[in-house]
Amino acid sequence: EGKGFSGLDMQDSIGLAAQVGVDFMLTDTLMLNAQVRYIDIESKATTYLNDSKVTVDVDVNPWVYMVALGYKF
Repeated sequence: EGKGFSGLDMQDSIGLAAQVGVDFMLTDTLMLNAQVRYIDIESKATTYLNDSKVTVDVDVNPWVYMVALGYKF
């Protein structure tokens, strides 16, 4: 708490997510995986500022990138 802010409550939300990925077999047992994800997150946040209730829309839409190395047993 600081600067008069106290508490934070975020509403649950449902949004869309999309993922695209590929696997490349480097050898018979070694694989390289790459993928990209987009996640649509929209919610409402409520906090208190100097004892006044403040509600704001929260819009977070991250792009997530991943590269992985896999081993096939």
